[in-house]
Amino acid sequence: MILLRPLLSLLRIAGVSLVLSLSQIWANKTRSALTVIGIVIGVASVTAVIAALSGLKSNVLSEFEALGTNRLFIYAWDPAWQRRRRWDPNLVIKVKQTEDLMAHCPSVGAYSLIGGYNSTATHGSYTISALRVLGIQPAWHQIENRKILLGRPFTLVDERSARHVCLITESVRDNLRLDRDPVGQSIVLGGNQRYLVVGLVETRVESAMFGDTGRQDEVFVPFSTLTQMGLNPWQVMATSKSPELVQDAMAEVRFFFRRTRGLRHDQEDNFKVESVEYYLQQFNTIAATVTAIAGGVVGISLLVGGVGIMNIMLVSVSER
Repeated sequence: MILLRPLLSLLRIAGVSLVLSLSQIWANKTRSALTVIGIVIGVASVTAVIAALSGLKSNVLSEFEALGTNRLFIYAWDPAWQRRRRWDPNLVIKVKQTEDLMAHCPSVGAYSLIGGYNSTATHGSYTISALRVLGIQPAWHQIENRKILLGRPFTLVDERSARHVCLITESVRDNLRLDRDPVGQSIVLGGNQRYLVVGLVETRVESAMFGDTGRQDEVFVPFSTLTQMGLNPWQVMATSKSPELVQDAMAEVRFFFRRTRGLRHDQEDNFKVESVEYYLQQFNTIAATVTAIAGGVVGISLLVGGVGIMNIMLVSVSER
């Protein structure tokens, strides 16, 4: 019985405090409502900002995963460009510089030369202007992982024979009023080059961070057909055999291109080798910084609101 007395006293004090608090809230409805609103807005703002940043990060990471974390990009680079303010045309990547890449880079799973230009496409009386024509090699299908909706992908025969065949997107098919299954029909590129449509490739709309320009009119031709026009590749797209081998593949590719481009040991690289993993690391760094800054700003706002709420509570206690 003696042990229960302190507990009963504590419960009695808690009950009296609760009743007193409720009576004060009821007596000052407006003040109490404003206090609750301040608390709710402060907590909700913190939750909303963190949730928005987490959602953005999740969305961007899913785009990286769709792009492939083992993808590599190799392109020409002029180390003296900032000093001269003009590009050296001799630094372009040439086809011959990539011929033995697979033999000397065991960590590379596949690669494709990429080149292109803007042109027009015509079928009958219908024309598309500002069309993007891309030259690709058969391995592009494995690297890019874009589905062939109808028809077939490019083959080694198309590449070696430099055939005038093409793949088109659904937008090109619809704008040129081709059949729903356009395989076997022909289009004219540049006003004088006729190409046979062998397949319909799905349209991939990238986000702005990957350089999306909103253009969905694309025509793909074998890269060897493109070289007949005197064009060089502006990029080599490759993949490592697994995500764990990305760094090994980058090192092998860098050593290979330094040798094939005739660079001495004391010369800077006149090309760049980058991976999706590199961009992913950059994004994670930026996302962490933005989250910290946004959290700090919201935290300051919450602190200011908390001081106002404490002031109201102090007035309530003083009045009581």
